[in-house]
Amino acid sequence: RLVFSLFSRDDRALNSIDEWFRSYNDKVDINKVQNTLQKISYSECIFVLGLNDFIFKQNVEKGYEQIKIAQKIIEHLPGQQHFKSNIYGQLAQYYVDIGDLKNAEESLQKMLLLKTKYPEIELSPRLYYLVNSKIYLNNGQYEFALKEIEYCLGIEENKIILNNTFLYGTYLLQARILNRMKNYNKAKEICLKIYKQSTFTKLDSDLIALTYIELSTAELGLNSINNDAFNYAEQAYKLLKNNKIRNNDILHSRDTY
Repeated sequence: RLVFSLFSRDDRALNSIDEWFRSYNDKVDINKVQNTLQKISYSECIFVLGLNDFIFKQNVEKGYEQIKIAQKIIEHLPGQQHFKSNIYGQLAQYYVDIGDLKNAEESLQKMLLLKTKYPEIELSPRLYYLVNSKIYLNNGQYEFALKEIEYCLGIEENKIILNNTFLYGTYLLQARILNRMKNYNKAKEICLKIYKQSTFTKLDSDLIALTYIELSTAELGLNSINNDAFNYAEQAYKLLKNNKIRNNDILHSRDTY
């Protein structure tokens, strides 16, 4: 239920889970709980809430702190190798998004080591390719970055997508890479196509803003300075300016890197 609520963008269910968790957290010191199943449930709950903050609410630091709490609890429990692998993968994504490539690569290696030690666990290839693509992008290795993101999209497109916006960030990364490679026509095509096909809520304002940035970049690459490039940039600025969470955490914002 937790994961389904997250990726189906069921805000009512997520708010209910969050309220239950806060109530439970006020009454119970998880460090004193001896029941293993309770500890697993607690760590799974805070992990998903952390992902919600990190991925969808763009509250990067809060999401990171919650994922780290889940890791601290689960790493001392027997089994749960798949869950531990997911935690390493999400931490890798956090680190690469704040520009900490060293810790991103180390977290990916921990995820791979778990797979080597426990072949039966299901590694998340989507997450692996996504983070790897971001690492290559940050290192200026655009051809490798594009190859990794295309692997990632191939995996995602072959699965049932609960919501169009679930894929949106991956396509946006592909457009960003193409812009860096000066393939402005393709970058623009991707942004316009996904933007027109997707349904948005107010929680998606960051995605829209970041798309406007890539559209502005593509227009500048194609036509130097023109009205479209300026208008896209202006709309992006307005949306990001109105995002209170992003503005309150500007030093750790994904936009800083």
